[in-house]
Amino acid sequence: MNPRVVVARSAGRSSRHGASDGYVNGKSKIVDHGADSQRYNIVILGDGYTAAQISQFKSDVDTLVNTIRMTAPFNDLWCGVSVYRVDVVSTESGADDPSTCDDKSTGSGAGPRDVLRREILR
Repeated sequence: MNPRVVVARSAGRSSRHGASDGYVNGKSKIVDHGADSQRYNIVILGDGYTAAQISQFKSDVDTLVNTIRMTAPFNDLWCGVSVYRVDVVSTESGADDPSTCDDKSTGSGAGPRDVLRREILR
């Protein structure tokens, strides 16, 4: 497995977050409707969950996936969708809150009001 770096872009800024902010603890294909090359693939990455909170992340992802599955157009296309969950363990719990200058050490450094375009680079 090659190491990866998460890059978060917000308002034209780019910041890199590495191993000191968190780490990938594994990935799971939680909805498997066939070969990835023949399906739409949704990848859900955790951010702001500590090692002790990963079970909560898994539960949150299950809730999200069930919501997506029941929402148009996914409800009609569900057999054409596969879903992966990437368990990212963050150093600190929560997300950045710019209104209080509360900066958390998380895998992507995302905050609740950030509009982010994220990429995983090899």
